[in-house]
Amino acid sequence: MLLKDGRWQGEAMKKMLLQDDDVMAAARDKGMERLDQIGYAILERDGEITVIEKEEKQ
Repeated sequence: MLLKDGRWQGEAMKKMLLQDDDVMAAARDKGMERLDQIGYAILERDGEITVIEKEEKQ
């Protein structure tokens, strides 16, 4: 887990040698421009970053 509930998971990112720009680039590929739009970001086994959009509260 690289990002959870709008909070960077610093230890995981440091361990995987990733920066927030890497996650934001993956988010932009999915149409998300801002950090507050992201629910989770996960580093997959194949090295790809999966970004899941934050659910809107109703």
